Amino acid sequence: MVLLVLTRGGYEDVRHLVETKAGPVWLNADVLAAPEVAALRGSGVDVSCFTERIDPTSRVQLEGAVATIQEHHPRQTLWVETPHEVSAT
Repeated sequence: MVLLVLTRGGYEDVRHLVETKAGPVWLNADVLAAPEVAALRGSGVDVSCFTERIDPTSRVQLEGAVATIQEHHPRQTLWVETPHEVSAT
């Protein structure tokens, strides 16, 4: 399973999965500091970070992020952190 984590709170919710190396992790640009990302990679976690921040409430930005991840991990289950409200933009 591939994880798309958009907020620090979302990361904390799935941290146990990340640390057990359950699958690749894609992080929003502002979720973890560079040393935290380096520590995860050093422990063997497959981590990718978006360079531009994804607005978790923007359907367009979420769809773009999902499309990017699907290019890299075709036919894999994707868990996406989403807020209660997502706008059409």
